[in-house]
Amino acid sequence: MSSTPIAVGFSNNPSCLNQVRSWLPPPSHFSAESPLKARTGHTAYFPTQRYSNALTILIQFPQVGIDWAGTLIERVTNMSLNTYFQNHIFAPLNLHHISMFPTPQMKHHLAHMHQKPPGQNIRARDHPYRRPLVSSLAEHASIYNSAGAGCFARPTDYVQLLSTLLNDGVSPTTGARILSQESIDEMFTNQLPNFPNFGRKGIKTAKPTYTNDIPDLYSQPEEQPQGWGLTFMLTIHEGATGRGRNTAWWAGLPNLFWWCDREKGVAGILATQILPFAGEWAALRAR
Repeated sequence: MSSTPIAVGFSNNPSCLNQVRSWLPPPSHFSAESPLKARTGHTAYFPTQRYSNALTILIQFPQVGIDWAGTLIERVTNMSLNTYFQNHIFAPLNLHHISMFPTPQMKHHLAHMHQKPPGQNIRARDHPYRRPLVSSLAEHASIYNSAGAGCFARPTDYVQLLSTLLNDGVSPTTGARILSQESIDEMFTNQLPNFPNFGRKGIKTAKPTYTNDIPDLYSQPEEQPQGWGLTFMLTIHEGATGRGRNTAWWAGLPNLFWWCDREKGVAGILATQILPFAGEWAALRAR
């Protein structure tokens, strides 16, 4: 097997879409009457008429789409996604504090999760992704390896991943290449040119404990089209805060925000462990 990992995401390249289709059930399985059940046990409905190409999953449910990409990697490689990550990404980058199953040392230094109810002070709370923190080694095989939200990491390790993206797939620390130049370029290419306002539709919260309403994924002038690369949003135009063109960014539920600006050669992450997402924290996205 090649040491170059598979890019987690779906391209609009026809050959890529045809390959993904061959791995998935037929479209008749994706209907309101026939739910698709992931290994998490959660049920998601994909109306048949929207299953026109493999990007549909990614458009409608970005994190779920990434989870499905991770599941495809597991089936192709015949190994758990965490093992694949460790062997083909984290080990070549010499990262020892990032995993879907935290080591005892990682647990010892774990930043606690917090909640800020409206109009109240911040308080400690249990971790929403608790099972990997309390499971035994024997139980790991029964826990879904989520590509969209499964890793625990130190921010200092995470920025090593971002610096590798800035360096066209080569770690500036170890010199290891984990992605080809072609893959990096495709990741930072807008995959949704026909949906320039996809992030302006607004997302109403289903669980206020976890997230506030999100009126706009990223505030920018309305005449500027929005973009989506492979697993992250793209701000296609330069930003008022100094962002360069085609800057990649995304976020994590406990108000973690990262960005990767290849034009300016700058990447970073702002990491909190405070719920709910967005709301008064949304200003962090625009920095």
